[in-house]
Amino acid sequence: MDLAKLFVAIGIAFLLSLLVNSALSVFYKAPTVNYSACYTSEDVTGCIEEQSGGLETHQLVNQLIIGFLSVLAIAIGFLLIDKVSIGSGVIGAGVLGLLFGSLVSSLSSMLSAFSSISSLAGGATSLSTLQKAMPYINLTFLLIGTIALISFAYFKLEKKSK
Repeated sequence: MDLAKLFVAIGIAFLLSLLVNSALSVFYKAPTVNYSACYTSEDVTGCIEEQSGGLETHQLVNQLIIGFLSVLAIAIGFLLIDKVSIGSGVIGAGVLGLLFGSLVSSLSSMLSAFSSISSLAGGATSLSTLQKAMPYINLTFLLIGTIALISFAYFKLEKKSK
């Protein structure tokens, strides 16, 4: 594999992995936890554990989705291996998804918990329109970048080498 195909494969791996993880975090959000409601209940500890259980369930489901999509990406990458840079990039995205999927899932749950703790401390809980739109903007640019990189690899690098 020449240098251009190597960098394209690495780029596809990272962008596709980020795209899948970002899409999952945009469309499958961690549940918000309201610990302040627990301090008015009679069983504070039980309430906090119940609220934290929702985060643990979210993390498990998120992990399962990323694991399934990662294994699927590896299988698709092997089917596309005749297009060396594209196939290698998709395989790399699957491997990165398996490696870093748990990290993204954990961060998503942790950020949700921190926003809940912020509401306990009297912090601002409402997001501006731009803050609400940022995940979608990020997702859009990742999608455009991934499509552009795969298209470039297919039409320029892979066609040229045949």
